[in-house]
Amino acid sequence: MKLSKQQLVLLRELLSDEKSRAGGAISGAIRLAGTLESKAVTIDFESAAVLGHPMVVLRERSPAMHALSPRESEVAALLARGLSNKEIAADLCVSVATVKDHVHSILTKTGLDSRTKVAVAYRASR
Repeated sequence: MKLSKQQLVLLRELLSDEKSRAGGAISGAIRLAGTLESKAVTIDFESAAVLGHPMVVLRERSPAMHALSPRESEVAALLARGLSNKEIAADLCVSVATVKDHVHSILTKTGLDSRTKVAVAYRASR
């Protein structure tokens, strides 16, 4: 997930605000983080003791995974768990041929050349 320029500006303002040291803007940062995709933002408040402000970690999905449809992302997640095409088909209630089509599409869209590389890229994007 890519943060919009507006979201980045708001996050920067919230955390650089003088009130944030007293906790005034922290709740705003938490609200902003809550609006973003799960696991996209981590705010480490304990680092404030050392850094003087919370540490914010923003994670984007791997560019290789960004182009996938929701269904292809599901298949990639199951690949990352090490499932075979037959197991993926059973899990998604589709045919093995459909899974093969999805895997082929994932490989084409990501430019990766193996299921293992898809699994690694998927895990890195989470």
